[in-house]
Amino acid sequence: MRNCAWGLLGCSSQARTRWASVAAAALLSVSGSLTGGSLLADDKSAKVEAANIQPAGEAKSDAAAKPAVDDEAKAKIAKARAAAALGLLPEDMDLKLPEDIFELPEGGARELLAVARRLGSPAAFSKLKVSSFEEFSALRLKANNKITEATEKVLADTTATEKQHEQAAAMLLNAQLLLLRLEAPGSAQSSIAIAARLASDKRPGVAKLAAEKIDQLKINTIPQLEPAAVDTLLAETLNRVKVSDFSTDSIKLAVEAGRVLESGKDPAPAASYTLRLADLLESTDKSGIADTASRIRGLARRLNLVGNSMEVVGTTVEGNEFDLASLKGKVVLVDFWATWCGPCVAEIPRVKKLREAYHDKGFEVVGISLDNSIEPLKAFIEKREIPWVNLYPTGEEAEKNAGWKNSIAKFYGINAIPTCILIDADGKVISVKARGQVLEDALEKIYGPIPEAAAETKAAAQ
Repeated sequence: MRNCAWGLLGCSSQARTRWASVAAAALLSVSGSLTGGSLLADDKSAKVEAANIQPAGEAKSDAAAKPAVDDEAKAKIAKARAAAALGLLPEDMDLKLPEDIFELPEGGARELLAVARRLGSPAAFSKLKVSSFEEFSALRLKANNKITEATEKVLADTTATEKQHEQAAAMLLNAQLLLLRLEAPGSAQSSIAIAARLASDKRPGVAKLAAEKIDQLKINTIPQLEPAAVDTLLAETLNRVKVSDFSTDSIKLAVEAGRVLESGKDPAPAASYTLRLADLLESTDKSGIADTASRIRGLARRLNLVGNSMEVVGTTVEGNEFDLASLKGKVVLVDFWATWCGPCVAEIPRVKKLREAYHDKGFEVVGISLDNSIEPLKAFIEKREIPWVNLYPTGEEAEKNAGWKNSIAKFYGINAIPTCILIDADGKVISVKARGQVLEDALEKIYGPIPEAAAETKAAAQ
């Protein structure tokens, strides 16, 4: 699934935070736009919140009232959980929505917004059987086209409230961003046209949302632009950082440009740009920028790996010291992954079969786990019978370097997983995007077609 990396290619720290925020919002019955945050609305907090709601004239110490309040809180939590499982908000549960998530309802703004919200949630897609990345991409494309259709109807509805218009505008703009990331035909022109139209809308809230989003949309048109136009846009983006005195918004936009370039097939443009961005960010001593500069430098380091050596030193899950240099002479896949990452887990059967086919010829795999604790990782490795070495920080180091703080991941600017790097027998990196068919093709080029027995096993597994 292209939906844990930058919202489309794998699992990112940003994506996990975003979906945690959605779940928290559902439990707290919050509607409207959502920003990052932690999942705070557990059973205990909901009960505390409910316990503070007292009928007029009754004291909080009235024991007789407590059971009713608890029942009400439990019902509220249950409803919120049921809604979140469908990609909805609790208030949406009272609506009659089509069973087919792609069907638009006959109702008004509330129903259309609920359907658009459902289409934009990973919860709704978790119930659909998807067998390939291509199939998933096609479903996301269909979903965001439907979101566009539904929200445009709400914006045209003169009976809808101001808040509903703003919710529709926010979802419409986000749909355009995802259409761009999916490189939907014509999206470069249509998305900017929609944002420009909304930016001049007479409704202040709608216009403000569009004005804040339009630059990000422009950045995401990069894959569909001519090289000269890309160069101009990148130069303007870097200049904005400097002119704005390294404002947070300008840096976010510059980092977004790097992400978009990184998603392309050729790492060279992204490598060149990220080096320039890292140099720029390191040129200021303004507070709070050093960490971002370090991460961008790491990203540039990774993107410049092709043709160069990669250094990996760490500790295995079993507690043994490991140095990637010890595998020189073998073709090695370095896989940054985590057990909580759906796309990472989905790649495991393919990698196991390829290792089975080519291991005797010199192919090896090294996993670098971004899990937050080691015990679930150990259990997963044992259950899935994963035969290759996996690195994970141990002891005091684990407290500082677990998860996205992993020192190896930070050194190479890993911002999304799975990230798979293929190294040849001479220790030189062949590809920084060696997953799926790219990995299969690369190994076939090195070793020849997959042996017949392994091919049959692989076909049976698929």
